[in-house]
Amino acid sequence: MANNENIDRQSFHYNFLKNIIFRMENFAKNSKLFSDRLKTERISVTQEEVDSVLGKNR
Repeated sequence: MANNENIDRQSFHYNFLKNIIFRMENFAKNSKLFSDRLKTERISVTQEEVDSVLGKNR
């Protein structure tokens, strides 16, 4: 009985760590995709938007 509990515990920890690694890899991929997109996409902002953020509404 104790042997089965050890196997279950090991299986749980293995799957738990595998899941964490999978999530970390996906996070890294998504971060890289986002970073690459920021480098290639032109972000445009109007002067009015800049003024409103800086509190310079005229």
